[in-house]
Amino acid sequence: MTKSQPLVSVLCTVYNEVLYIKKMISSLSCQSYCNLEVIVVDDGSNDGTADVLRSEVQEKSWLKVVFLTSNKGKAFAQNVAFDNAIGDYICLHGGDDESHPDRIKRQLEFLLRYDLDCCITQISTCDEEGVILEKEFSKFISFTKSPEEILKGSSFPAGTIMMSKSRAETVYPLPTSLPYEDRWITFKIQKNCKALGFVSSPLYFYRQHKGNSYLLKNGNSYLLQFSALKKMKERDFIVDKVLFNEFSDDEQSELKWLFCFKEAMVDRLKSNEIVRFDRRVLLSNRISFGSKAFYFSPSIIFFIHHLKSRFYRNSTSSIAGVKVDGGVILYN
Repeated sequence: MTKSQPLVSVLCTVYNEVLYIKKMISSLSCQSYCNLEVIVVDDGSNDGTADVLRSEVQEKSWLKVVFLTSNKGKAFAQNVAFDNAIGDYICLHGGDDESHPDRIKRQLEFLLRYDLDCCITQISTCDEEGVILEKEFSKFISFTKSPEEILKGSSFPAGTIMMSKSRAETVYPLPTSLPYEDRWITFKIQKNCKALGFVSSPLYFYRQHKGNSYLLKNGNSYLLQFSALKKMKERDFIVDKVLFNEFSDDEQSELKWLFCFKEAMVDRLKSNEIVRFDRRVLLSNRISFGSKAFYFSPSIIFFIHHLKSRFYRNSTSSIAGVKVDGGVILYN
């Protein structure tokens, strides 16, 4: 690969990944595609990760490291990484995962060959030592999933994403109050991409261990305990629209989805389509309408946004997957 080819920016955020960070960097240093930069944002690690990064950055000109003085959360750190990226294409990577030596090359070739602005790859899972657990984590990664599936787990592994800078600009900045940034990223890609490439070879190695976000996401503490959305129908969640004009443009943009949900969506929901939200997530933010206070989080907003597009989609429409050399192109 020559320098005349597009620059790829690999974004990686880390927090206390001292056991795996060198392996992650090593997998990127072995890439067959050379015109890349790797931007690592250390989110206030206190386990020695920062020391490893300081050593690595001295030896590798293509590695950029940003150190945050305190733990700000993955979404905040992702925004910092994106702000520092200058590449024509953006590639995401987990701090404890590894990539196949041809990952960057093959994903970029796939994008350029089929004139796409985003693609993902098949993945393999591995354990703490890098031993492969599953050669193919998913037989087929769907372009769209139900709101329940998006909220319970990512629609596709965010760490496998490569997208054009222009596509990334429709995803970033990420809302920093969202509990899991990968769900927002995959949601925005699903919503805005007319076509998504899927490279069928496993080019990404997802490491499963007791400290990673995969296990944390699937705990019972997050989205599974009660039906807060159903209760929206039972109470006056939104008061007089006149008060709507008292909010700023940004606040109005967020609140429009709540109006839409109450007026156009809630009566059309079937019982088996009501997602159960953890009340702690629902009550994470507060907005006052006059003398009344109402609570919601960005998670609610993004879920409602997805519901709106889902219910207004032609009920007979379907996702068409076209097999091509090296993978599948999914059309929305």
